[in-house]
Amino acid sequence: MKNILLISYTFPPYPGIGGRRWAKFAKYLAKSGYTVHVVCAKNTHKNISLFSADTQSENIRLYIFNSRFPTILQNFEPNSLIERIRYKLWTKLLAVSVKGYFFDKAIFDEQKILSIAGKIITTHGIKNVIATGAPFRINYFALMLKKSFPKINLIQDLRDPWTWGIQYSKLTGQRMKFEEEMLSQVIKQSDVITVPVEPMRSYLSENNPTCSGKIHVLPHAFDEEEVVVKQEYSKEGFKCVFFGTMYADIENYYDVLCRVISKNEGKITLDVYTDIVKYKNIVKDNGACKWVKYKKTIAGKALFETLSQYDYIVFIYPDYVKDYLSTKFYEVIHSKIPIIYIAEKGVTSNYVLLNKLGMHFNQHNLSEGLQKLIDDPNQLIYNKNFSVNEFSYKEMTEKLTSFFI
Repeated sequence: MKNILLISYTFPPYPGIGGRRWAKFAKYLAKSGYTVHVVCAKNTHKNISLFSADTQSENIRLYIFNSRFPTILQNFEPNSLIERIRYKLWTKLLAVSVKGYFFDKAIFDEQKILSIAGKIITTHGIKNVIATGAPFRINYFALMLKKSFPKINLIQDLRDPWTWGIQYSKLTGQRMKFEEEMLSQVIKQSDVITVPVEPMRSYLSENNPTCSGKIHVLPHAFDEEEVVVKQEYSKEGFKCVFFGTMYADIENYYDVLCRVISKNEGKITLDVYTDIVKYKNIVKDNGACKWVKYKKTIAGKALFETLSQYDYIVFIYPDYVKDYLSTKFYEVIHSKIPIIYIAEKGVTSNYVLLNKLGMHFNQHNLSEGLQKLIDDPNQLIYNKNFSVNEFSYKEMTEKLTSFFI
């Protein structure tokens, strides 16, 4: 049995979309004959990951540590007066005691992570070590393993933009400098860097030209075992569905969308499956409550069986991710459901239009364009033969293992 080590702060049963990418890779690595040893944080939330079932294999072994990051700050909305006071106190304390981005959940866990990881490497003769962020401090901690075990092959997976990401854009000069130095060392000292999308690879390569050869795109993928293919595509209905994370900064798009839905009084409906409910006030203000319904998140095959009952999948993206093709796109394309993509023009909109996978609307034409589609669905020419099989987790896992020694 081949052994690998994965260090991922967020991993099932810890909830959140951040655990999906490597829960799926672990699943398919285990199917390929690897034993995946996972160092991850203990779940401090009341709910569990939607992807827990993917990690139920004897070849996926969890080594869970108790994170020292304050529970009150872990994706937690303070409600009571005491909770708000504790939240502010912890924020102020971290601001004066931590360099760089002090909301990085791994900031206090370096010794725990390195101790557990070191024992696993020694006990199982690990050659390939994967560290994935965000939180990104874990990627920097992993460099210490390279110093202790210089023969390991260290693969650093950056799931999201780091220093140029939306959360980091508000950092002060000194804090940003600290994060940039950590990123620089991660790029220089690691053996392989993987990112999910081409714009991230381009950014890192341009800023680290001497290391560009070690930076690779390992795309987000879909799980072919759970995606249900829609058997029939009808142009008669207009039942729309949105699922997954509702991004910040999409209020303007959502406002126009709800206005159009309300205006049509039932000709178009929207069901929203999301774990964190946002923008209900926009639905109410536009009088669209009768036709826009929020529902509990579903996972796995049950989700795609549900999605196959809809006529269109709605994506709403803010500017900072308009060039990123997420996992959801490959899942939806494989399931053969037309896309209504609402965002400004970019890589993703071009992909949707070029391959005839749906319609694209931006801030300027959303109201008029969507209304025309409602009135005449026949204007959509949908290419149901388009294939994204190359982006299945089975295929992407083969690409991942090509980086192993």
